[in-house]
Amino acid sequence: MVNEYDMSSFQPPPPWLCKDSVAIMGVGVCQGGRKMLQAMVPKPLVVPEDPQVFVWAIDYPVFILGPYTEALVTIEASYKGVLGAYMAFAYTSSPETVANGREFLGYPKRLAEITVREQGEAFVGRLERCGTHLLTLSVTRKKVGRFHEKDTAILKGPLYMHKIIPSPNGSNPPEVDEIVAYQVGVEKVHWVYEGQANVYFSPEGVDPLWSLNPLKLVRGYVYKFDAGASFKAEVVYRYSHTR
Repeated sequence: MVNEYDMSSFQPPPPWLCKDSVAIMGVGVCQGGRKMLQAMVPKPLVVPEDPQVFVWAIDYPVFILGPYTEALVTIEASYKGVLGAYMAFAYTSSPETVANGREFLGYPKRLAEITVREQGEAFVGRLERCGTHLLTLSVTRKKVGRFHEKDTAILKGPLYMHKIIPSPNGSNPPEVDEIVAYQVGVEKVHWVYEGQANVYFSPEGVDPLWSLNPLKLVRGYVYKFDAGASFKAEVVYRYSHTR
């Protein structure tokens, strides 16, 4: 039997469990600096003096809505001193996860074709959209490792989302305009490899991703994880112009 909540959203409510997911993660420094990144992050979120940018390609083989892949870019940011990362760009291979992510949390997800593969000593993630190559992220698996202390702090912190639901006529203030803090809740990391990371972004003007160029990756990881059971999300800020 479908309950009233399911009828209104057509999406299963959280928590959303995933198992045996494989993530490629590059950690970088944007040459445009803090000023450029702060312009991409909505206030009242604050970008620190020496912000890191995180680029991800993730394969989710076991998920409640079916297997899918995604590519993400997050920017180090905080709200009232709580360090986390702002979700600047998100792409997914699944229409169901577009709706799921947008409805509940405000993920800026867009449909795309994303692959995550092991190629020799490297793991490679590739993002294409509408037939155009937008991003390639690779990490060479050099050694069994662990996360850098600063990266661990951000991974354990919240993901900040700017959730917007426009007015039906488009001219009035949004029906919903708020900042959501989402705690991913990684329960288990099966293994972690460290290695050399490289990233390619689309040429200027093809997709907003190009605005991060040039991005210098300083380290990379590949890791396998389970997540979702300790899901937590809350609205931490509402903009006053909403209806």
